[in-house]
Amino acid sequence: MFAKAFLSVVTDPVLCEDAKVVLEQIDIEHNGRVDKDEFLDFFSLVSGDMPDNLFDQVVKELFDTLKGVVKVSVNPDMVTGDKMLQLKMFFQGFDSKGTGSVPRDTVYVLAQACHEAGMEVDVTEITDSVGDEVTLEQFFDVCTTLKLERLDATKFNGIMGPLLEQRYN
Repeated sequence: MFAKAFLSVVTDPVLCEDAKVVLEQIDIEHNGRVDKDEFLDFFSLVSGDMPDNLFDQVVKELFDTLKGVVKVSVNPDMVTGDKMLQLKMFFQGFDSKGTGSVPRDTVYVLAQACHEAGMEVDVTEITDSVGDEVTLEQFFDVCTTLKLERLDATKFNGIMGPLLEQRYN
């Protein structure tokens, strides 16, 4: 039911296809349904064991999105699909209290990793573009400024893989 409801509100065709692919990967039993155990199994594969409080936070955010509480920006350069999932996991790794904001250092860590990967990034300029606390929307604005949506999967994963591993291990 959740998957059908989720796909019914996704209007961007690329995001819709990405969501279908992710939902197919989560549906381990291939029965067209995603139950809680499949959901937790999938996320434990990409982020390690997920504590109940983090699972509850993810579910709440997903349902808030479906209810229209969280407005998704209609930005053609918006990060979508697997990239969005990884970036959101990175953000949530720094938002341990579930406040919806992270310290500026989170942006610094991401910008520095991009710079070290050979991207032309002025780490100081990127870091100075945000306040001491950064919301998820501001974080994704930084990701767009860094042009992360334009990176091929290999380069993107080369940047995010070590960051996620470091954060969740």
